[in-house]
Amino acid sequence: HTSRALTMRLIFWLAASAALSHALRIATHADPRCCGCGAVGPPQGGWASLLRSRPLVCSEVEPAALSSSVKIKIKKPSEAATALASTVASAVAEPPVEAKVAIKVRTKTPPAESLGGAEVATGAEKKPPASPAEELLLAGTQSANVTKMLEALQMGANPNMLDQKGRTPLHFMAGVGLAPACMLLIHFGADVEARDNMGFTPVHMASGYANAQTLRVLIAAGAQLDVETSQGTPWEVVKRLGEYQYKEVWLKRTDKWNKLKKTDDKLEKLKACALALDDPQAVKDEMVWDDMLREVLSLIKL
Repeated sequence: HTSRALTMRLIFWLAASAALSHALRIATHADPRCCGCGAVGPPQGGWASLLRSRPLVCSEVEPAALSSSVKIKIKKPSEAATALASTVASAVAEPPVEAKVAIKVRTKTPPAESLGGAEVATGAEKKPPASPAEELLLAGTQSANVTKMLEALQMGANPNMLDQKGRTPLHFMAGVGLAPACMLLIHFGADVEARDNMGFTPVHMASGYANAQTLRVLIAAGAQLDVETSQGTPWEVVKRLGEYQYKEVWLKRTDKWNKLKKTDDKLEKLKACALALDDPQAVKDEMVWDDMLREVLSLIKL
């Protein structure tokens, strides 16, 4: 009994779906007329056309009659469209234009050997390799070894050799604070006025690193003290460093983070530099160059 009821419900649902589909088919056409016979509404044989298709055709109408009854109107193109079409047609009819493309290929300049030994000018001079004496001087400068430096200078090393930043060994020794090395370099011809790529002289290096002893050696050798750079003169460098050290370190020595309690070594060194720069003549009168040089040489031999 239950299966029969379900079957009846299924048949009823299918019939309702078919009726709904038929109604939708008719409703989708705004003017349900046969284009062959002119009949209104679906005929007894039904429509011969598909769902939503146009035009609607009765099933009784012959295909030949349908083809003769259907008229298609083609709108005449405008004058602008006709002119555009003729322009395109003439452009297509013209022969293609040949275009020439010039391609430049860069080739690398062959080495001198491939040119039969001819030299090729590159616009930059190749730096000659360092001599054994200069290699020894470089090693002595990097390790702050005065004995190696003296040996290299006695072998004929150039005391004014430059690094990539344009600094000489005297720049480094002045900044490190090794006064005996500065005296040896100056004795063997080092330029006390040499400037690096930023314009700094050995005096600037000694002042910037607060090395009063090397600064006094340079003053005794006659170095200029008023050379201007982006950081100012040596005196201005020392003054600026001293003011910072005094305000930011010495006056804050009672703070918990500050380990400085009684003395400030850097401030004392800057003070000594300032005194030497302030009265260079007193430094020259106090320091006798020949006596200092003999003392340095005797210490090296020991």
